[in-house]
Amino acid sequence: MHMKPLKKLLSITAAVCILLASFPAAALDVTSYGACVMDCESGEILFSKDGQTARVPASMTKIMTLYLLFERLAAGDITKSSAVGISAKAAAQSYERGASNIPLRQGDFYSIEEMIDALVVPSACAAGVAVAEFLCGSEEAFVRRMNEKASEMGLTAYFADTSGLSDSNRISPESVAVLVRNFILNYPDILNYTKKTGVYIRGKYYKATNLLLKTDDKHYFPEADGFKTGTTSIAGKCIAATAVRGGTRIITVTMHSSTNDSRYTDTKKMLESGFEQMTTRTSNVFSTDIRAFVNGTEIPCCYYLGRQQSLLIIAENLRSYGFNVNYTAEDNTLRLEYCGGAAAGVQLPERKTPGTALYPIYQNSGLRVAVIKNGMTTYLKTVYSLNGQCCISPDELGALYERSWSNETRQFSITAA
Repeated sequence: MHMKPLKKLLSITAAVCILLASFPAAALDVTSYGACVMDCESGEILFSKDGQTARVPASMTKIMTLYLLFERLAAGDITKSSAVGISAKAAAQSYERGASNIPLRQGDFYSIEEMIDALVVPSACAAGVAVAEFLCGSEEAFVRRMNEKASEMGLTAYFADTSGLSDSNRISPESVAVLVRNFILNYPDILNYTKKTGVYIRGKYYKATNLLLKTDDKHYFPEADGFKTGTTSIAGKCIAATAVRGGTRIITVTMHSSTNDSRYTDTKKMLESGFEQMTTRTSNVFSTDIRAFVNGTEIPCCYYLGRQQSLLIIAENLRSYGFNVNYTAEDNTLRLEYCGGAAAGVQLPERKTPGTALYPIYQNSGLRVAVIKNGMTTYLKTVYSLNGQCCISPDELGALYERSWSNETRQFSITAA
């Protein structure tokens, strides 16, 4: 067996993508033509229905328009009080029938803050034109920047305008999710706008188009705080949504729903599925086809699929692999030190199908794990409690000795000396 040093490969945690490929995908009955569920923190797609096919996004196009606006705000090129002049083109579009809008009068000036509210809450199409002209001189120049940014993000997308009125706009559900995730992570202030149920602009009140936010609506979802709806006859009913529960943020996208009800029914179903999946993953360890070895002898391992995805071994088992393992209650520390003894190993459990939930896992209650080598003490960062024992990352432990990983055999080895 040929083993390559890890420094020439990715860490063992990179194998998680292969493990997740064997993890059972969520089975959801959604009616939308295209849909997906994403865990915001990791960016992992938890469910996808034709999620890589580009479709007409309608007003979800405005997400990219807003992203570029917030990018300029963050760069300090403009402020929220900067004045946006209304051109003849923007004014004319604001009165077009069949498009969501607020009335804009040629020659008037609106603040960037007002433009953000107009784009997000009533989904004003002409506000996109006004912002584009303000930032880039013309809508055409701004659209070129939208497509450049889409390319930079690796999105499956093409933009033809700033508002989504054009049926030439295209983006896949998974790419919408990536864009929303980037927006939230890079410019979280956007959530202060997308969670609004209504706004006053120049003395007139405009209701939000996102019914997930409205407490008196049957589609209300308590933890939702955005993101953007879209509707045209070609695009159908679309919505990118996000909600946070117990520190977990989920992003969902539905495209081409046939009715308004189905758009929200699908979204709520996907949000609940996303939260359920992440709760299961962060509360359990799972079986894996990866095999771990310490000093040439196999040691039982499992995988944690939570936020810090990691292969895990039980620290106390290292007593059978040449390590002294001692716990001191005074400082709540488990100390590991290789003593050069024989690696007799422990009994290996019955192997289960990869992705099978094995045991509940808990964040440790202040327990520290110290590795002593050559008189130096290193405290491990990855420490969990499992069945009354302590779990650690063999990858992190191996970094203090010699470690290797074989892609072919999916075996990870530590050689302590």
